[in-house]
Amino acid sequence: MTTSQMPQSEQEPNNTQPRSPQAKRSFLASWLIKLLALLLFLLVILCVAVYIMAGSDKGTKFLIEKIVSGTGVKLEYGEGNLRDGLLVKSISMNAAEGINVHFLDTFVQVG
Repeated sequence: MTTSQMPQSEQEPNNTQPRSPQAKRSFLASWLIKLLALLLFLLVILCVAVYIMAGSDKGTKFLIEKIVSGTGVKLEYGEGNLRDGLLVKSISMNAAEGINVHFLDTFVQVG
């Protein structure tokens, strides 16, 4: 007798029962692992992008402009990049109340 010929009572019941707590935890853990893997991947992509930008003159200029706009330091970019060294025409900042610091033609190397 095939399943289509069997009476309704003999066929397997429809699985409409809720999932067990262990299955719910397994699903949640799987979802969290995928989310963490995605965040790690995005972080790696961001780090690679910043590394590439720091190695080019235009990227360095962009990064420095963003940093300067958030810190209040006045900086006049010369040439170079953050990885190999940077020639800055002038840097001006307020170190404390009444104390102004000013550098001219400064070579800056990170690291």
